[in-house]
Amino acid sequence: MSARFDSLQAWLSWQGRLHSSEVDLGLDRIRAVLARLSLDFSQSIVVTVAGTNGKGSTLAFLESIYRQAGYRVGLFTSPHFLHYCERIRIDGDRVSEQAVCDAFAAIDSVRGEISLTYFEFSTLAALWLFARESLAVILLEVGLGGRLDASNVIDADVGIVTSVSIDHRDWLGDNREDIGREKAGIYRRNRMAISGDPHPPHSLREVASIKGSDWQGRGEQFEVFTSSEDRARWRLQWRGEDFEFPYPERLTAPIQLDNAASALVAVLGLRAQRPVDKSDMDRGLCQAGLPGRLQVIGQNPEVMLDVAHNEAAAKALFGAVAGRSYEQVHLVLGMLQDKEVRATASVLEALQPHWYLATPQSERAMDCRELAAMLPGSAASASVCYASVTEAYRAALGRAGENDLVIVTGSFFTVAEVMGLDSSGTV
Repeated sequence: MSARFDSLQAWLSWQGRLHSSEVDLGLDRIRAVLARLSLDFSQSIVVTVAGTNGKGSTLAFLESIYRQAGYRVGLFTSPHFLHYCERIRIDGDRVSEQAVCDAFAAIDSVRGEISLTYFEFSTLAALWLFARESLAVILLEVGLGGRLDASNVIDADVGIVTSVSIDHRDWLGDNREDIGREKAGIYRRNRMAISGDPHPPHSLREVASIKGSDWQGRGEQFEVFTSSEDRARWRLQWRGEDFEFPYPERLTAPIQLDNAASALVAVLGLRAQRPVDKSDMDRGLCQAGLPGRLQVIGQNPEVMLDVAHNEAAAKALFGAVAGRSYEQVHLVLGMLQDKEVRATASVLEALQPHWYLATPQSERAMDCRELAAMLPGSAASASVCYASVTEAYRAALGRAGENDLVIVTGSFFTVAEVMGLDSSGTV
């Protein structure tokens, strides 16, 4: 039987129309199709990472550490920036378009009348490709929530919830307790349930207790310590052991130590199954990197890309930038309609920026005029709307002095458009 399509774009266009809604949380459909694929992961360790912010960074640390230790690693993340195949990596390399098409064809051949969402197809494709390799470690990023997310179809050996804050109200709830309960759905009985949030909602630990998980909470079973006298090293205490690690060299925001700690607790907890030398942990921390997180792509003026799209992420961005000696901040902002726009913009207002507003290339994008109306105080009248992110970015570059900072933020879509340009702002 021949494949339905012979190109990746044709497959993706069809998947976008196949299901009745873009988001349709639930495991029944994907569980049924997964069973028909008969995939075997018994020889792999699986780590699933959920959280409002910090998922990608935590996974970057895990991938880097395990690869330094010589293990074969599969990584599934979302969304992508410029190419769909960024979502699925094996041994640090993204898979080919043909490999993804082969996976889609295999899924399509067994699904029968079961309708799958775009994200369910991508999750199954990653799992199908991982099962065909001899992978020691499989790393999965939750797309939305946790309990009913497609990635939760696999019973993870370790579940990590990096942080819990308000986002995706329509699907997860409008308070941290409800959101935490959804994210804790990735935890499993007798398996490590890590919480990297310094102040987690009670529901996170409650669900772990009900499930009989091995709870590992920040501030309880493990803690991070830094010293103003030692800017090169930081400490992690875990289960009575004291470890000293170098600061990450590429993921340098202060909040990244929270993500690094969560990753390291998972690595330490899995040492019996996947031994890792301390030197490999050190090198893995230093070499881990992730696009779109305080990513500097230009100098004079400095240009920074960051996908912050909620209040908590905006606070992390502000904390990383505040106090630096820039003459002026130029903020290129584009956001989606379902995000916490007012709260996010209020945090960024503290940078006292010039505002360059744009509508990202997404069906869910907020029109820049509506975005302008939601800015705090005088920022609304002082902001300028542009027809595209590219035009807003060009305007910011044109106005910025060599000692200024240009920040592009608000959405993966906003950052992706600038990633697709060259250094002069040309497509």
